[in-house]
Amino acid sequence: MMYEKEPRHYKIEQHLNRLSIEGGQYFETLIEVSLRCRHRSYY
Repeated sequence: MMYEKEPRHYKIEQHLNRLSIEGGQYFETLIEVSLRCRHRSYY
């Protein structure tokens, strides 16, 4: 992902067929995770 023209790296975790970024909110698809990151600044 990019933030202010700089690359950002995130660790994607999987638990019970759901995905999250380092223990955050869980989503069913990677697209949902990506959209959430886009609308909210992570770290």
